[in-house]
Amino acid sequence: EGMAKTFTRVTGKPAAHSPISFEEFGHLSSALVGPAFKEDAIEMMQWAAIAPIDKTCYGAFELEVEQSSEELGLTASSFEDWLSRSGWTGP
Repeated sequence: EGMAKTFTRVTGKPAAHSPISFEEFGHLSSALVGPAFKEDAIEMMQWAAIAPIDKTCYGAFELEVEQSSEELGLTASSFEDWLSRSGWTGP
């Protein structure tokens, strides 16, 4: 819901949050990427749904040990920042 609200605010285009099941996401993604991706897509969304919010990188790292900005010379941006920077307004 938050992403839909942010998208609407930044782009001026209405967006709606319409949840689907993990299995439906796997079916839709595998149609685009290939059938071997279906189970991975399902598991990826299942993990994203329960990933701890007090960690980063989808729950993989404690906030104080994550060093991608030092190692890669870049930092992650918020969805709002990305929309503003990219100018993307949807399909």
